[in-house]
Amino acid sequence: MVYSTKVWNIWFRGEYYEAGEIRIVEEEKTIGVSKLKKTLRSSELIPVGHTTYGDSTKISVDGLKLRINDLSFDIIDKATYDQITDIVNKPYSLERERREKIVKTVDTSVINFLLERAKAMEDLRELSVNPREAIMRKLERVGEGEDPVTQFRGMLSQSLIGPYSEMESNLLLLKPIISEVNMQRVYAMIFGVASVQEAMLRRADPSKPLELLGKVAAKKLTWEATSGSAFVDATKSLYSEIAVLSPDVLLGKN
Repeated sequence: MVYSTKVWNIWFRGEYYEAGEIRIVEEEKTIGVSKLKKTLRSSELIPVGHTTYGDSTKISVDGLKLRINDLSFDIIDKATYDQITDIVNKPYSLERERREKIVKTVDTSVINFLLERAKAMEDLRELSVNPREAIMRKLERVGEGEDPVTQFRGMLSQSLIGPYSEMESNLLLLKPIISEVNMQRVYAMIFGVASVQEAMLRRADPSKPLELLGKVAAKKLTWEATSGSAFVDATKSLYSEIAVLSPDVLLGKN
């Protein structure tokens, strides 16, 4: 697609032109700039250069003056502004959409792993309270010479391998598209929720992991949110309240 329009009061790389034309070639992501040269008998457009745009380019507007990288110019109306911004912002919008999909995929895999871990914690608690019933309910058979408790724990560990691997793989996709600070927040959130789960299992004081999660979420979290709750419900509640893995948080708002 090629789009062109007349523009005025052009500033391009430190030079001023009273009038001219811009020509946007979408396939090349370039904006060509021409100045209008008038003579007594005719007028012609003379190319003066071009600038490129991409997924990091943003347009600023002041009235009817547009600024794109090192280029600024006046346009005739808002309809022209809308056409130009739709074209120039397209790479940014597509890249934003791609990154949002990655964040949402990571979000799904992280909460899936933490919920599977919560279910395993519930099974471990049941094992400590009523081992015979827990083993009979979970194990179809106990191998000869095998310790059923060890077999039970091994089964729970195996159940987490798939969700953990998927989460780890998706986190590797997330790392290149967000800042190092935000990546550390994500890891801290996962570690903090897992630590709260362990505190619940041991019936220990969860204040330290909750303090960590509070820093991650930039809000005060209390034990009341998880006290007396089942592991899965407590995990859902904490994860929802922290709300780190969202496009607006990790990528910034549009």
